[in-house]
Amino acid sequence: MRTTIRRLAPAAFAGVLAAGFAAPTAASAQENTIPLTEGQVTWGIHTGFTDYVEGPIAGGEITVSQGAQRDGKNFTFPSLTGSYDLSDHHIEASTEGAVRFTGHHGALDLTIASPSVVTDNSDKSGVLSVTITQDSSTETVAFADLSYTGGSASGFEGMTASLTAEGAEAMGGFYNAGDELPAPDITFDTAQEDGGGDEDSGGGSDEESEDPGDTGGGENEDGDDSGDERTDETASPNANRADPVLNAVSGSASWGVKESFRSYATGPIADGSYTAVDGASEEGGVFSFPVANGTFNTDTGAVDLAFTGGAHFTGHGGELDVTLGDVRLQGTGKSLALYLNGTAAATVDLGQGLSVADERVSVSDVPVTLTESGAKLFSGNGTSFYKAGDALDPLSFTVDFDGTVTAADFDKTGNLPTTGMDLTWILGIALALTAAGVVAVVATRRRPANA
Repeated sequence: MRTTIRRLAPAAFAGVLAAGFAAPTAASAQENTIPLTEGQVTWGIHTGFTDYVEGPIAGGEITVSQGAQRDGKNFTFPSLTGSYDLSDHHIEASTEGAVRFTGHHGALDLTIASPSVVTDNSDKSGVLSVTITQDSSTETVAFADLSYTGGSASGFEGMTASLTAEGAEAMGGFYNAGDELPAPDITFDTAQEDGGGDEDSGGGSDEESEDPGDTGGGENEDGDDSGDERTDETASPNANRADPVLNAVSGSASWGVKESFRSYATGPIADGSYTAVDGASEEGGVFSFPVANGTFNTDTGAVDLAFTGGAHFTGHGGELDVTLGDVRLQGTGKSLALYLNGTAAATVDLGQGLSVADERVSVSDVPVTLTESGAKLFSGNGTSFYKAGDALDPLSFTVDFDGTVTAADFDKTGNLPTTGMDLTWILGIALALTAAGVVAVVATRRRPANA
């Protein structure tokens, strides 16, 4: 997940988010903080919880207010304001907007509002807090721990989010501290007030200024015209890139999930169907998921690709109703994890199926192996249809990046991400979460109005 800074302030803020966050320049040191304005936080809160609320068990709904907006599984909280500290490179920001979750005929009524973010660059960590209202009681909760691996002039790299113990309690004890959450996408503008002039004042540092690496291309001190020494003969494919992180610009992934599961959903027992939803498409049992965003680090081989859409399976007169979405690939080199609904559901071995040409990376029919957490996605009545180690359908994808990729860039090794949230929202979940049980757990969060 890349957290984006839409436009950096002139001179003083340029490069301040470089990897390692170098010390401020003399110009940036003139003031201690830079105001953050006109931003927003886009965040999925908790994918499993949103699925549960709108599923057949809770039978509830999700509504937004106070300026918040919803797009699929993501919620946007507007009116971000805050500050960036030039001395220690910490960020503090708050937003507006509220998301209300209701279900179980009113027994569940929870509102999450006004996410705020504080980062600490000394250990590249942060905390996302929210205001939670339930049963007329409102409190501010440190909901998620954040971490990131580095930064550049366009934002944070490798941001992740995990549920805190306080957040788990606020969710009624359904989830555990440390469970993976969707990473927030934070965008904002900066306003540097150092007298440097506005973008049209000729101050020499607006968004359309010349490439700082271009010295003018004129003659050098010896009178020749070799002022620009970057030639096609000497430069490596990414020699002109200060940042080794490439951005995904287009592409898609093709995957059938699991043939036996598709056959079961449409067979005479379940008597159901499967369809592509939320921007995905399906043909002949193979789902196509367009690239939403992503990055590839040519130095480390780190891959992070998010795809749009989901695969929706129904059957048994509505008892089977599950959407596998939030498709994401993360990992290093040729060893990736396939995430579904926020869970590291499978491992992917690019192995011999990888091909690279210029800016394009293609993977054809590589093996996908179910994890223990992934097996729980295909379970009901306390029994999993499949087990860890079972083969899912092979995966293919093609992604174009905004810079050149080489096969050697994938010759890196690293640890696969750990398994994520425990999501068992398929057949027979009603037996595991009876209405009485849910009400009892929700009741533990009830407190007096003046608490």
